[in-house]
Amino acid sequence: MAPNFPFRYSLSESNSNLSYPGYEEYETAPSLPIILLSSACGLGVGMLGFYLGYSILHFGLSWSAAVATFGLLGGISVMAGALTVASRSRALLSNIGFSCGLIVISMLFLGLCALAGAIVATLVLMLGG
Repeated sequence: MAPNFPFRYSLSESNSNLSYPGYEEYETAPSLPIILLSSACGLGVGMLGFYLGYSILHFGLSWSAAVATFGLLGGISVMAGALTVASRSRALLSNIGFSCGLIVISMLFLGLCALAGAIVATLVLMLGG
């Protein structure tokens, strides 16, 4: 005879049928502090990975960028996972997705500003010189 566990789950049922005390009260919306902290941690780990790959391990530029990318994704995932579990939320994938989206939007904004700055500098040199 099987013992009674606090929750029941069978392979024929979907995950929405999980039932244990307090499951429904967990928050499902993404959290802005978790998104911001995990993005900052991911960027820090990515920069550290690039430094380690290029300066310490003497990898080439492309391999150092690969190490930095894996560090960025790992830092985001670990920090978002830890903070989501600590806040007792069910929005892990939302937090990771929004953190990655924040970094992509920041990089696009940085690229746009660099392009606008290069165009303005070219115009100043052409017309002012």
